[in-house]
Amino acid sequence: MTALCGVGCTEAATGDTEEPVDTATTGTGGDSSGATETGASGTDAVPPTTSAEPPTGTDGDPSTGTGSTTETPDGTAAEPLCGDGVVDPGEECDEAGENADDGACTVSCVAAACGDGHIWTGHEECDDGNDDDDDACVAGCVAASCGDGYLFVGSEECEPGDIDDEYACGLECMWSPLVAAPRLVFLSSVLFYGDLSIHAPSLGDYAMADLPDGGKTGVLLADARCQALAVLGGLAQPGDPPTFHAWLSDNNGTELSSVVDRLHPNASPELQAGYMLPGGPMIATSFMALTQGLMAAINKDEQGAVVDGQPYVWSNTSDQGEALGLVDGMGKPTSCESWHAASLEHVGEFGFATQAPMVWTESGAAQFCSKALRLYCFQEG
Repeated sequence: MTALCGVGCTEAATGDTEEPVDTATTGTGGDSSGATETGASGTDAVPPTTSAEPPTGTDGDPSTGTGSTTETPDGTAAEPLCGDGVVDPGEECDEAGENADDGACTVSCVAAACGDGHIWTGHEECDDGNDDDDDACVAGCVAASCGDGYLFVGSEECEPGDIDDEYACGLECMWSPLVAAPRLVFLSSVLFYGDLSIHAPSLGDYAMADLPDGGKTGVLLADARCQALAVLGGLAQPGDPPTFHAWLSDNNGTELSSVVDRLHPNASPELQAGYMLPGGPMIATSFMALTQGLMAAINKDEQGAVVDGQPYVWSNTSDQGEALGLVDGMGKPTSCESWHAASLEHVGEFGFATQAPMVWTESGAAQFCSKALRLYCFQEG
């Protein structure tokens, strides 16, 4: 039988059990009207009970049930937990069991970073927790080393290329006395073909007339090009005896073929002058030191401007300043016919304007003489 609900009766919640309503009369000897007990609403109804089952979902988002916090026994939300694999507010990362102070995410749920005092395995060589570059660990969390550009106090006297009055810093990060004023070296701003003719688009603010050939050819023309550029850059005066020579050698086998014979360094390495770029730094403490690798790349032109990248440089010269004397697959010398050819039929040995030992002058490759490359220019003595 369906019960009727009158005033004061509420609908039971879905899934709840409806309790019976007391409708008993007062019995005999009392009011015989048969009326039921009434409250303010007219009936004495028992309110429905609440289900003991929890609603669908879990703590967190009431609709999806997501979230990393859990409910404590007293019903309050627990604090976020580092190491549970969920990135909570205030955490930079959380890789659960992978968290480690030598990993990408530390045990504090902070992302690894150079300077945090923890060495990130595979990414950092060191990490001393500071930003000082005069100690054993320098910028980038790399171990200090001679030649890195940072003076390791207590372990290094200087950095290669530094100059201090009458001393220069060598590749061992130790001062060496300068026995003579450093000679200047630069990378030509102008490009030249294999016959030393000028690549006009590379002249910039110069004019063709600024680099006269003087009726010279081959390596002597290259020397004339370097002298003219030195004058244009203010490194030499017009009318001065020529003292700048191209780091270029031919295959003619004459007394002028190898650049070492044109630069005239002192026969005693202890008495040789060093070499420096315009405005510094030093690239070598002596001619002999050129064979040990440069202290800095020859990457400044005659004006002292830095040339970006690692441009090709005509050379055909060993790091000892001697002609390579090589030939190509057709038996032709790799010196653009001793620097008289500018065609695809001939090739010339070249180097890269880099600090790397040997490669700066002898790359082990050759380029077509129809290409326009730069020249190294060295001051003699």
